[in-house]
Amino acid sequence: MTVGAVSVKDDLAKFRTNAVWLLGGQVVAYAIPVFVTTYIVRVLGSEAFDVYALTQSVAVQMLVVANLGFDISITKRLAGKSRNLATAKLASGAWACQWATALVLVATVGTLQFFGFPSANFSMLGVLVVVASSIAYPSWLVSGLETFSSVSVGFVGIRLLIVPGSFVLVQEESDLQILFLLYGLLSTVAGFYCWFRIWRSVIPFPFWIRPKFEELLTLLKESRFAFGSTLLIGLYLTLGPILLTLLKTQHETGRFAIANQIRVGAVAVLSPLSAALFPRATDLFARNRGVALHLVKRSLRVILTLFTPFCTLLFLFPDQIVKILAGQEYPDASEVLRVMAFQPLLIGISTVLGLSVLVPQGKQKEFSFVVMSAAALNLLVVVPIIRFEGATGLAGLGLLTELLVSIAFSILIFKQGLLRKVIPT
Repeated sequence: MTVGAVSVKDDLAKFRTNAVWLLGGQVVAYAIPVFVTTYIVRVLGSEAFDVYALTQSVAVQMLVVANLGFDISITKRLAGKSRNLATAKLASGAWACQWATALVLVATVGTLQFFGFPSANFSMLGVLVVVASSIAYPSWLVSGLETFSSVSVGFVGIRLLIVPGSFVLVQEESDLQILFLLYGLLSTVAGFYCWFRIWRSVIPFPFWIRPKFEELLTLLKESRFAFGSTLLIGLYLTLGPILLTLLKTQHETGRFAIANQIRVGAVAVLSPLSAALFPRATDLFARNRGVALHLVKRSLRVILTLFTPFCTLLFLFPDQIVKILAGQEYPDASEVLRVMAFQPLLIGISTVLGLSVLVPQGKQKEFSFVVMSAAALNLLVVVPIIRFEGATGLAGLGLLTELLVSIAFSILIFKQGLLRKVIPT
């Protein structure tokens, strides 16, 4: 019993340590986009923010593809594994695949914009630096190896330089490109810092091992289910703002982005929990089911306790919250915020049920089927909803999609007894 007790304490302690380090980093990481949003709206004006919002949407759309599902598939493969040559090859191959995919996407979008399609007003420089900075930070490697404490301080410290840099260099609407360059350059440097830090302190091999082409194909094949699910779910999360510009107006995209920035803040608080929980649950379900279930149930209680009152505040006081963030520029964004108010709670529940219960217990195909079906349904109706209801309809559709995913995950889990100490045969 003593050994088991020590093991339980060690596992829970490691989870808490990872979550605390991630939470601290995530709070600062979220504070920077909030500062950028507020600064652009109040100093550069609503037109500059409309360009910024669409640029972010285009970049995120590309990142959905360039991620290749590795946040799920590679993180799961790395969880609890030894830091050996196989780990080094896996990390090198995954990073190479992401950079190659991102390069093709940026070249494609840049070519389309050069020939005038689409006609929407966004910054190609902004797209380039946002994509590069996101790929530079290997989130799947940090999560899989659980090296949060060794990279958080440096990563956050470098990105914080964005704040004073913005005050000094960005003063008028024409300086928006400078803001993109500053944000992307510092974020990219922070990402490379994490990569080198992990390889220096965790993986005892040179920082880059050239993968073979056959190994890259195998890696992509093994990630196909994760890629399919994350691609469709990512499309439904990121395609909407672009469609708002194409089917309505670019200001409608800005209106949605203001409300969505507040929602993203709530989800950002959730991210440390899910990022720390997924690799730990994957490892624990393989060797100590009782501790894994205890960890999952405790996490669900934490999410319900924290997010229920928070989402209620978003629903009751959207006008005041939008005014604090954007002043008087987007008063109509409060309606959008009220509609999406409870989405963070549903995302928290579905994240724990999907990534910390279904996937660690070998239900990757079921997980993928649910999210791909929900995303496909969303994409099927998003165009008519945006045509008739605009940003408010898009917010409502997102809420409904998350509700359906949470219900489907719950049915799967309870039907198959995945939260019981012994799974029924």
